[in-house]
Amino acid sequence: MKLLTLTKKTVLKTHSLVSFIIILGIIFLANIILSRHFVRLDLTSGKEYTISDSTKNLLKNIDDVVTIKVFFSQKLPPNLLSVSQYVHDILDEYRAYGNIRVEYIDPASDPKVQQEVAMLEIPEIQMNVIEKDKLQVQNGYLGIGIFYVNKKEVLPFVQNTENLEYQLTSALRKVTATEIKKIGFLTGHDEHSTLEKSGDYTLLRQSLEKNYETQDVSTSDGKAITGISTLIVAGPKTALQERDIFEIDQFIMNGGNAIFLVDSLDLAEGLQMTPLNNPQLNQLLQYYGVSVEQNLVLDTVHETASFSQGFIQFILPYPLWPKLIKDNFSVNSPIVAKLDSLVLPWVSSLTITQKEGLNYEVLAKTTNEAWTQTGSFNLDPNQRWSQPSDTKNYDMAVLVSNFTKSYFSGKSIPPVSSSDPASNSPLAKGSTSGDVTSGTSLNSQSKNAVNSQGSSAQLSSESTFSAGSQTVSDSGRTIKESPDSNQQIIVIGDSDFLSDQFAQRFPQNLDFGLNMIDYLTLDNTLISIRSKGFEDRPLTTISDGSRNTVKIFGILGMPILVVLYGVIRLTMRKRRQSSEF
Repeated sequence: MKLLTLTKKTVLKTHSLVSFIIILGIIFLANIILSRHFVRLDLTSGKEYTISDSTKNLLKNIDDVVTIKVFFSQKLPPNLLSVSQYVHDILDEYRAYGNIRVEYIDPASDPKVQQEVAMLEIPEIQMNVIEKDKLQVQNGYLGIGIFYVNKKEVLPFVQNTENLEYQLTSALRKVTATEIKKIGFLTGHDEHSTLEKSGDYTLLRQSLEKNYETQDVSTSDGKAITGISTLIVAGPKTALQERDIFEIDQFIMNGGNAIFLVDSLDLAEGLQMTPLNNPQLNQLLQYYGVSVEQNLVLDTVHETASFSQGFIQFILPYPLWPKLIKDNFSVNSPIVAKLDSLVLPWVSSLTITQKEGLNYEVLAKTTNEAWTQTGSFNLDPNQRWSQPSDTKNYDMAVLVSNFTKSYFSGKSIPPVSSSDPASNSPLAKGSTSGDVTSGTSLNSQSKNAVNSQGSSAQLSSESTFSAGSQTVSDSGRTIKESPDSNQQIIVIGDSDFLSDQFAQRFPQNLDFGLNMIDYLTLDNTLISIRSKGFEDRPLTTISDGSRNTVKIFGILGMPILVVLYGVIRLTMRKRRQSSEF
């Protein structure tokens, strides 16, 4: 009996040992297999911890080794340890899907590395570290360098993980691209400026320069707009001349794309609105089937605005800052597919008159409880906002495509104006008090594009005329019918929403602007990852009756339910006791 017991114990131990060895072998084989195939379970709604398909496709198409050097200090304060871990995790995923080599380097360990970091313009930052129960300040690094052949891009300071995938993928795309596209900003008509110190479109320019080159474009010299892929007309306050319109029209006919951010009204001192008269530009847009109305749109779904009165600052709901929400975005357009909201301050509505041959897609609308102000404008934030009964939704942004026929088909080429463009006096401009300001701009010295966009087209007869001391020849310049109908334009009745003030407060405004430019200029690769991790889910607007019902139920409903539950329990207990007797 004793021998049999020992034999059973030996068999059980042997089975346990064999099972343990088999499990270890399975784990070992699984690690080998999974090391070649990256797998991650990401349960977040926006897949914040998994790189997008667009990034994976970009990584698969890289034909040579990209070296990513992570210049992170080993000793980091607790609040930055999560950043370091996230960088490790996301770069492991990049390495799994592409020809990526990652190096982790602490610059403090080698003076030569410190020189390399200084050459890359990665700053040495001061960090608060608690060590030996004391708060100490130490220097460190949190930068990343991306190197490919003879190109490099740098993320000088990775302070948080928001949009890190977008930054890394943008840098990878820029260093591996064979051609860098150019974005042009029209100047000379008191538009918003991208100048570093005095401009109010600096955030947009800085974001664009991660993937593009930017330059100012002037049409006052009578030279064709060339060398750029997309032209941005950002809120001109001085009227464009017919020659300016000709150059813009011919740029589009030559295969270029354009974004028109057109203000029909100008915000002046003391929250006063002044009409802007830009007839030539309006006629061009109307030829494309889009009219920017001289009104202001208000909506029950809106943002709050900060105002100052004397030494007092207050925040109030402001219907003149309508908030466009996802429910009213185009379901088919990648430009707005990843956005949750968009705020357009003091915006004018669009009227679309469909022209034969052109395609129209409304990108964003207000809710159906919006209305407009016309004629006499009241911008006072303290007023009692009265909502009319005839509310409706208004078109706020539209994409127009399939251009074939020139606005100047059958017309003569307009001459270059010999007058100084600056002599056209702009309409009054100013700013409100406090945090509410209209976008101001400063004329900048324009750069003329040098690359030609030559294309075969149907040409007009030649004409030559003088522009000041310079003679401009327009021999065979007019394109009556475009050989390529792939060009597109976007029209919005507001330009301030992309100014630094509003782009900083409402990040999805900037995302929307970048999405528009990416869609017209490149493809949808970056659009799908730009808004990752940013969600704005506004509450659904309900009627006053529904609101009161919810309020009453919240106050009285729960106590009544508790009382009913107690009465039912008491009744059941009495019945049980009576049945026992």
